[in-house]
Parts: sequence; structure tokens; C-alpha cells
Amino acid sequence: MFTKSATFVGVLFLVVGSALAHDGRRFEVQVINGQLYAQGYISGTTPVDDGNGIVRPYLNAVHAHWAGSPSSADLPGYDIEHQEDLEGYTLNYTVTGGTRWNIVNNPTSVLEALDPTEMLQVIKGIGEFTNTDLLGSIQLFSSVPAHGHVDLTFDYNQGSPDKLPTDAPLDYLYVLEGFLSTDAPGIASSGTIYTIFAPMGMAYHPKGLALESFLGQNIPEPASVVLLGAGMFALAQRRRRA
Repeated sequence: MFTKSATFVGVLFLVVGSALAHDGRRFEVQVINGQLYAQGYISGTTPVDDGNGIVRPYLNAVHAHWAGSPSSADLPGYDIEHQEDLEGYTLNYTVTGGTRWNIVNNPTSVLEALDPTEMLQVIKGIGEFTNTDLLGSIQLFSSVPAHGHVDLTFDYNQGSPDKLPTDAPLDYLYVLEGFLSTDAPGIASSGTIYTIFAPMGMAYHPKGLALESFLGQNIPEPASVVLLGAGMFALAQRRRRA
């Protein structure tokens, strides 16, 4: 089984902006029982179950694949549908750390701290950034809009402090850790959200799904049936908009 490391080193590279959604694995911001969550799902006009469900049966974890060399990815993005409890309030993402899984030397064991020479970095716009040394926050919204569906596009890169991005070693899956927060009254911050990055290729896909399942949080009762139903409704809406 997997075990979680208590030491986190690493960072996320992120560019946030309102844009059309990239089809694929994404997070949808949810408020369940007065707490923020990120629901993983697969977006698209005809989404296909990749093995863990079009709407994940757990929260706060989803994986993507590095899209090229050097290592970069534009998934998962974040979506927010109409959330009355958040309207007009801030929504922030805070980086808390990262780990990696050596799938060759530790095929079923531990998540370890990133190598000190490795870095992921978070950038929003020009000159706005944070990393796991700073453990800073990025504001996704200064005022969550009241209208419809909004897509937040992220770009992710892996590299070293003096060279970003670089090629991620093929022996590792990387796990970015962070949480969502808001100043909306009565809404608690999310638990840890795990964003997993695997190397390119279907050979790594089962490892990504396995790590999602391990790190994902159970959907709290009595919200589970409602949440999955809402997720499927949102997917249907996006198909109609496409």
C-alpha cells in the first residue's frame, strides 16, 4: 500500500485565466455540508470512462499526464458552476507542498519528498508567483461570479530552481498538494487537494488511477448521491454547450 510522507518539498506552476475548458480530467469546485471540495471528472462532448469513472467516486484527487518535453501540462483545470454560497466572495488556492512516487524502486510503497534539485512553480499573470518555500496563495476570484459556468485554465511545469521547465524523470509520478479557501461566511477550507502528474503514455495510466483512488477523500454523507447526480447534470450541460 501507499504511505504518505510527512515532509513536503516542491511547487506548482500555474497560470490562471478565464478561458474555454480543455477537455479531459478536471476539478469542479463544490460546496458540500459547508466545506469546499474539488470534484474530479472528465470533461468533453463525449467523455469516456478512463477506469475510475467520468465523475470520480471520491473527492480532491485527479491525475493528468505531462503533455510534452520538457514536462508541461494544461490539465487539470478548475471549473466553478453556480455556487450561491460563494457568490461575491473570494476563492483562493494555496500551495502546501508536493511529493513523488518512484514507481520503479517502490512499486507499492511510499510517497517521498521531491529531490532538492526539483521544483514546480506557480505563476499567475506577470510577476505573481509562489512556491512551496513561500507556501503562498493565489487568488482565483476576488468575487465569485453569480453567472453560469466559469473555467480556470492552469499550466503546470516541472523543473529545477534555476531551469524551469525540464524533463521529469520517467520513474516518478508527481503529487502537487494544496487547498481551496474562501472568505464566504460559514464555508470551511477544503482538505488537501492532490493533483497527480504521470509521464506521457498509457503505460502510466493505471498508476495514476491507483494513486487517485488512494489519495482521494470519501464523499461525505448524505451528499454522495446528490453530488454525483449534480456532476452528471453539469457534464450534460457542457455537452449541450459544446
